[in-house]
Amino acid sequence: MERLKRVLLGVGVIFFLVFGVIPLYSDKEVTFTLEDRDRLIKIEIKIEELEKRLNLIDKRIDDINRRLDEFRTFMWIFAGVFTSLVITIIGLAFWDRRTILKGFS
Repeated sequence: MERLKRVLLGVGVIFFLVFGVIPLYSDKEVTFTLEDRDRLIKIEIKIEELEKRLNLIDKRIDDINRRLDEFRTFMWIFAGVFTSLVITIIGLAFWDRRTILKGFS
């Protein structure tokens, strides 16, 4: 019985809101003037200009990302060359040391 009272109360509140309160607010006349229309047109134009600028910024960011990828590749190549030079120099130092020690014996 208690549950039936809650359901009926909920239905009553919803019925009151839908048919009693909401129509009070929806009966108001919308005052939309030509000035408002002109403002909206100006806002739309500005939004389109901002979208164009954002597209240009996106292109710049993509270009920067591409250049960073190229730089990163160059740095890997540079690190590989440096590593191979260091290994070569260390190898030559050991080889030279062994040949000098063999010459004295």
